[in-house]
Amino acid sequence: MTSRSDKHRIVLLVGGARSGKSTFADNCGRGFSRVIYFATARRMSGDGEMNDRIAKHVARRPQHWKTMEPPSTFEDLLALVDAEKPEAVIIDCATLWLGWEMSRVFQQYTKQQLVAHMENEITHFIEILKKIPCPVFVVSNETGCGVVPEHPSGRIFRDCQGLLNSSLSAESLFTLFFISGNGLLVHNATQNSTQNSTQNSTSNSEGYTPIAAVTPEWVVLRTKT
Repeated sequence: MTSRSDKHRIVLLVGGARSGKSTFADNCGRGFSRVIYFATARRMSGDGEMNDRIAKHVARRPQHWKTMEPPSTFEDLLALVDAEKPEAVIIDCATLWLGWEMSRVFQQYTKQQLVAHMENEITHFIEILKKIPCPVFVVSNETGCGVVPEHPSGRIFRDCQGLLNSSLSAESLFTLFFISGNGLLVHNATQNSTQNSTQNSTSNSEGYTPIAAVTPEWVVLRTKT
């Protein structure tokens, strides 16, 4: 049985577009005083839709949070965590980072080389997260539930996204899957056999984790202690 102290305090928030992941992450962040927010989206001239979405995300974040954006790297994030000693870190989102990293090297490799490169980058990313001593809330997209992408690049990205999400979940304290604004607890590494209420979705005596919606307050309480 895995105890809470054996796991890193990574919380994976995964789901489809506009499913409530980012809002939930922000609400979790409000449960802490000092927060570092790594926004992986890149501002692009001529991309009004993306820039509008970035502006909406910026507007709803508390101004006292310390924000990082590209071209800052995850190594830069680790250095800032060491310097600032935050109570929590939010990364929104892992999918955009994956896409940018893949596009950066896409023309340099064969398909097999590209997949191997992305596997190494995913491993490196997770190793950095494991070095962060405070709770880390990672927002990521689920891209494998729809139709098979038409182009090979899309299929490679889908597969790498699936690997990223499963690898993050394997190292997470909690994984929440978002549907219609509800965060469903689908992975709970605390393995607590006591279930005090429907809000306390933990593994029962039969060894499985009942799926139920949880609140940001539920998550924050269990990542702080």
